[in-house]
Amino acid sequence: MTTFPPPFDELRPETAADLAHRWSEPCEAAFEFLAENYSPELLKLIASGRLRATDLTFAAEIAGRLSDSTAVRRTLLPLLLHDDAVVREGAIYGLAPHADETVRLALARLSASDPTAAARQAATETLADL
Repeated sequence: MTTFPPPFDELRPETAADLAHRWSEPCEAAFEFLAENYSPELLKLIASGRLRATDLTFAAEIAGRLSDSTAVRRTLLPLLLHDDAVVREGAIYGLAPHADETVRLALARLSASDPTAAARQAATETLADL
């Protein structure tokens, strides 16, 4: 049995194999590849809780390019509560193309009360663009 480097070991073996021969660790290019070729697996990786904050923010932003708004919202909305502000920002940008009333309300809450200025600004600007 082949083993794959974390966090790629969270993915289906065929997906992990396709990634592992290109990248040894998570990166923007790997997330873009997943979005283009294995979009459900990108969402699975995001939800796994095994990505570092710096990787999770890029993955969340890239997930915003996916067409399944319901799946994107289900995966990214919880990230708006993440401890790391950079992850909240990535989720804000990823959710923007999939905004519904639930997303708008969550962004309004962040815009008014997020503990970091950068996340408040990202939420405020995203709301203004919706």
